[in-house]
Amino acid sequence: MDHLPPLEARAARATEREARLHELVRGELVRELYGHSSSILWTTAVNASIVAAVVDGFHGFGMVAGWWLVLMLWSLGRVELARRFRRAAPELTDLPSWGVRFMWGSAGAGVLWGIAGGLFYVPGALPTELLLTFVLGGMAAGASTTLPHFLPAYYAYVVPSLPPLIFRLASGGDPTHWAMGFMLGVFGVALLVIGRRTHRDLVTTHRLRFENEFLLSDLTEADRRLQRVNEELEARVRERTRSLEEETRQRVETEKRLERARRMEMVGQLTGGLAHDFNNLLTVIAGNLELMLATDVGSEVRTRIEAASHASDRGAHLVRSLLAFGRRESLFPQATDVSRFVGELLQSFVSGTIPENISVRESVAGDVWPVFVDPARLEAALVNLLINSKDAMDTGGTITVHAENVSVGGDVEGDDRGLEPGDYVRISVSDTGRGMSPAVRDRVFEPFFTTKTGDSSGLGLSMVSGFASQSGGAARVTSTEGEGTTVDLYLKRSSGSAPPAAEEQAPDSRLSGAGRTVLVVEDEPQVRDVAVSFFERLGFTVVEAESGDAAWSRMDGLTPDLLFSDVVMPGARGGVELATLARERFPGLPILLASGYEDAERVQGWSLIRKPYDLTRLERAVAEVMEDR
Repeated sequence: MDHLPPLEARAARATEREARLHELVRGELVRELYGHSSSILWTTAVNASIVAAVVDGFHGFGMVAGWWLVLMLWSLGRVELARRFRRAAPELTDLPSWGVRFMWGSAGAGVLWGIAGGLFYVPGALPTELLLTFVLGGMAAGASTTLPHFLPAYYAYVVPSLPPLIFRLASGGDPTHWAMGFMLGVFGVALLVIGRRTHRDLVTTHRLRFENEFLLSDLTEADRRLQRVNEELEARVRERTRSLEEETRQRVETEKRLERARRMEMVGQLTGGLAHDFNNLLTVIAGNLELMLATDVGSEVRTRIEAASHASDRGAHLVRSLLAFGRRESLFPQATDVSRFVGELLQSFVSGTIPENISVRESVAGDVWPVFVDPARLEAALVNLLINSKDAMDTGGTITVHAENVSVGGDVEGDDRGLEPGDYVRISVSDTGRGMSPAVRDRVFEPFFTTKTGDSSGLGLSMVSGFASQSGGAARVTSTEGEGTTVDLYLKRSSGSAPPAAEEQAPDSRLSGAGRTVLVVEDEPQVRDVAVSFFERLGFTVVEAESGDAAWSRMDGLTPDLLFSDVVMPGARGGVELATLARERFPGLPILLASGYEDAERVQGWSLIRKPYDLTRLERAVAEVMEDR
């Protein structure tokens, strides 16, 4: 069939397989038919002997014995046929002829049992009626389980065995015998239907069996072919395995970093919101403490107020750490000389902080680029890293601060570090301390997470990470338990053109608000009271407003000399919106905004003082905005 077109070849193979299936099923049914021959013949011998014994009293011995002898001889012939079948073990093609021989044997047995039903029936003799009905009906019922394998053999037995008895019963003349004949006839027809269905079920069963064998053979052959193909592909697979494993590893690492980044962003948003609320509370606490210190209080009360004020300052520092982690802190970046900055920092830090059993090494390349960062926040970040390294070396060791230039392209390494392409300076702080486990390393930049005992807030490294990200860089940690830890800060290279900026500059003389009016806008009443008190101490005449909308209404009959407003307030007009409208109405109006949750984009272009503020910082900020105008 190789010369045929594919579709025709497939159809020819299907036809050939169908013929083969038919031949196999027919042959298997014939084999099973001969397999049942022993039980059939033993049943025939026993039932024939019982019938002969019972009807002998109603008929002459010679007639009964003659029938019994003929049936036994016929059964012996069938036994010999079955023996020859087993010895011959015929081929599949010869099995149909053996089925025909078995059919003739069944036909002879059916005729002999039919003769018994017609010959030995005695009208009115209940024993013979019941015996013949039960024996012939039972033999026919038994044949429905043993002979339907070869349907002609089944029909050849059932069809001649029952009609004579049915005829004799129906011709009895009374309703009872007529009903018995009718019921036996219905029973015979039912047996024929059952036999046909049984034959169909047997054919289906064997067909499914052989189809499964064909499928198994096909699958085995297909498996062999696939095995050959697999052997050919294994070499290619081995070549790709290493690269796929590496890609999978990188993908898993990327997914982990992405998940950590998402989690950190969510925590950052939460902490940023908390920082805003805490800053308002700290403004109230610190402001009222400062106002109390300005009054005439006893020394003991003053000591307690100063302790509370110191605690308030610590709280403000923690809030700034939260804002740094959440990337919400206002930064004042400028070009910073890394080499000089690190040298000066280490000189001041080592002299009063590092114990004698810890050595500090500086390794800064001479040509390291300047970076564009907020120097105060960079100092806070490096101090945090140095303190962590010191605390990780209980028995002494070495801290190394290294800085070098790094250029990040669009390659995998750059992406892996989470950096945009560009030039960076990498500042690394390494120690030879106890190191971290992988579980600790994965959480090291999370806020409030710490392995230290005592008063550690767990915000140090989260602040470092937030500062690096907000500055356009990144923070990465590598650590091996028992060997030490290295934290790398990637900071963007400065073009060198950024002018230095300082948040706090003392005015030339003390600010005086005498004869000036300030409009104080703050939705928190207690925070507003503190601001009002501060401005009154500076000599200003204060007009209060609890919202941006209320402040705008008050401006209808008021020309303030200064607008001091919170940024985030309820209503249609927040601090920025109010400032914009006020500047349009009063072009030269000095405006100072205050917020505990800095948003550089939101307040861009406006002067801003960060909560919590004290009187000194407020005075300086007000002096700056009023001098600018």
